[in-house]
Amino acid sequence: MKLLKISIRGHVQGVGFRFFACKAARECNVTGSVRNEYNGNVYIEACGSDESLEEFCSMLRAGPSRSRVDEVRIVDSGECNGFADFSMH
Repeated sequence: MKLLKISIRGHVQGVGFRFFACKAARECNVTGSVRNEYNGNVYIEACGSDESLEEFCSMLRAGPSRSRVDEVRIVDSGECNGFADFSMH
């Protein structure tokens, strides 16, 4: 299992992006967490197989209907540290 650290920039707060990310994670069998950052970005740590993470990131690039995703930065952070589920902070 691989761990990705993902930062999403754009109109991504106040539009249900964290809820969208939680739903997408469940659909893709990805664990981890999502939170809003003070700079207006959304930050995600995601753990899963290569295929699951690829599908998840594709969904994040689209975002929920009221969002506008300008940039998705993804850093491969090696092995997953064992998230039990996907949580929102």
